[in-house]
Amino acid sequence: MSVFKKDEIILRLKDLTCKVKKPGRAFSAMERNEMKKEISSLNIELEKIKIQEDVVFILDFELENPLIFSEEIKELKIEIDSFANKITSPLLHFILEEKLKKMQEKYSELFENRENALKQKCSLKQLLEYEETLSAEAYRLEYRNKHQKLLAFHYQRLIKVIEELRYALMSVNEIILFFGGKAKLNCFVFLTDPIFTEASDFDNGYSIVEKNSQKMYFTFEGKLLNIDTIIADIPKHNEPRVNPELVPFVAENCNFERLFGYKNAHDEIIVPAKYKSASIYNNGFAKVSLFMLNRQTHFYGLLDGEGREVLACEFIEIGEVYNDIVLYKKHIYEHGWVRDSFVNFDMSYRSKHLGFFCGYLKLEEVRPTIERLFNKTLDIEKSNLNLNIEMGRKSILQEIESAKKELELYVKSITG
Repeated sequence: MSVFKKDEIILRLKDLTCKVKKPGRAFSAMERNEMKKEISSLNIELEKIKIQEDVVFILDFELENPLIFSEEIKELKIEIDSFANKITSPLLHFILEEKLKKMQEKYSELFENRENALKQKCSLKQLLEYEETLSAEAYRLEYRNKHQKLLAFHYQRLIKVIEELRYALMSVNEIILFFGGKAKLNCFVFLTDPIFTEASDFDNGYSIVEKNSQKMYFTFEGKLLNIDTIIADIPKHNEPRVNPELVPFVAENCNFERLFGYKNAHDEIIVPAKYKSASIYNNGFAKVSLFMLNRQTHFYGLLDGEGREVLACEFIEIGEVYNDIVLYKKHIYEHGWVRDSFVNFDMSYRSKHLGFFCGYLKLEEVRPTIERLFNKTLDIEKSNLNLNIEMGRKSILQEIESAKKELELYVKSITG
């Protein structure tokens, strides 16, 4: 009943807030004041329901987890250490170094959260014992509610971090198994760097690109041709893929946010509703997007016919797939040393946004691409091993960081 009432209150609050903010003379000053009073009283009711939910959640949590995840945390630590010992090859160490480091940090956070939860539990227990000997005055109730809210937060955080760690361990295990076996897996890899200021989707075997203010043809073979090239001479080979029987569906999450996924012809969910947008399949692939809150924009990726993410949602814009090639657009930054002022010769390393640039990605087997990227990084490190110039070292680190970001994109296709 409280859940139903809570949903009703949230919807009513949204409606009233929109009306109050509506410009013009849609509502009189008196009507707006009445709506503001109702908003205030509804917020009080909503807070009461949340307090009740916190109490129920705390009781249920402690009933199901009397040791507050003590055993689970020990097991997670053993698993993390076990994976760290399994990684013996330089390639796997290169791929998983950052993941293992983040897992160790996440474990430390988990341990700290548990300690905070235990302290909060103890404080709340002492407060409740103290209240039994005194009258339940308003300020004491408010203080107790604050403690309950904090304890519920710590318990919820514990659950979330444990889930994140379990998912991370599962991802690491998938990567170890993949590189330990001979399985083949395709994903979109970089056919070109983002070197074009303008670029089009492929049409009839070619696209038109612009580089250094010069227009050229770009073929599906990855060749640049002069714009004067006779179009009839450009290869037109194309192998269209069959579209799967998957269609987008929409669902609302607990925050009333519309998210998209995919169902098959039998109405079975193949891809859960987790994307902010989802297109119909075209030439064997579907375009999906995630909204990155920290960057306040949509980032796009691609799903294959099985609903697997073959291109992670990390691009500002992507085009239509032609012959397993797709156009992408991304932010480009220039990194380098600049003088801090004209008065002295002090230098600092800075980044400058150059704008949006385009390039192309191609569907290929991911293992050889990752191995090439790994060998390239080794070559960069070896050839500059004895470089003592600070500026040079910064440039090398930038190249290695760029390679690791590219690698991270490919690894996401392995873990799904």
